[in-house]
Order: sequence, then C-alpha cells, then structure tokens
Amino acid sequence: AHAMPLCFVNRLERFEIDQLEMSGGKPCIRYRGGVMPIINLNEYLGYTKGIQKKAEIEKLGTLPVIVIQKANTFFGLAVESILDVKLVNKPVDGNIKDRKGFLGNLVIDGSVTVVLDVWAIVADEMERLNIHSKADDDVNRTGKNILYVEDVQFYREYIAKGLKQAG
Repeated sequence: AHAMPLCFVNRLERFEIDQLEMSGGKPCIRYRGGVMPIINLNEYLGYTKGIQKKAEIEKLGTLPVIVIQKANTFFGLAVESILDVKLVNKPVDGNIKDRKGFLGNLVIDGSVTVVLDVWAIVADEMERLNIHSKADDDVNRTGKNILYVEDVQFYREYIAKGLKQAG
C-alpha cells in the first residue's frame, strides 16, 4: 500500500474512462477549464506500463485520480484505488528515500505502507512540461537563514528537504 500526506491533496476524483485523452503521447483529462496531465503512479514508480491494466479499467469504467495543485496547475495521480484517509502521527523511516518518488515507510494498521514524495513526483512532471512556479522565479537567494517551527517530525523533515533543494 502507498500513502501520501493529505496536505498535498487538492481533491479525490473518479473519472469516466472515456474522459481520458492523449496529448503528446501522455494521458490527460479536461479539468476545471484546463488540461490536467495524468501521472500514472504505477508507471512512475516502475511497477507497470500504461495508465492501469486495461482490462481492470474497462471493468471498473472509472479511473480514481488524486488531484494535486502546484504552480496554479492541476496534476492528476492515477491510482488503482483510493482506500482510506487516515490521521497518522508517526515518524517516517527514510530508508527508501533514495529512490525516486519515495519519502519512506510507515507501519499503519500492522502493514508497511510506503509514503510517496508527491512534490518530487509533480516536480518531475513540471520539468517534463517545462512549467515553473512563480516561487521558483522569484527566489531571492541572499544567504539568509530561515527559522521554521513545526511540532510534527514528518513535516519538519519534509520542509527541510524542500528548503535545502531550493538553496
């Protein structure tokens, strides 16, 4: 099973399969007046090719998508299913964070759950599409320090990682 921090999720959607279109060889869906690129998590993580197993999609008739918004652009993360929303306040062990798209592991309800690095996954898609956020353009790197206060270890580590990457 996989998990992602809920603070990065804009919406949970389910799209009819006939809404799925291709643009430049990549899947997309018309969404809220624009075109939302669809990132297949199985493919991104190296599990399988294609949006999902075609037979499974046709059987279900719908595609579950987790919508993320970054740089005023929506990105859809296509998943096999959306199981649950849980509040978990545990540290994430980072023994797999060296792998693309992973933050680490958590034990939830007695099972190991992989926590996904949603921002890195979306950042890869933004780079592929040559989309830059206004924050990236407005960065003024003066060498000043930032004090970030957060009582949850997971968010401290996640934000620290992002700040280090930004310079």
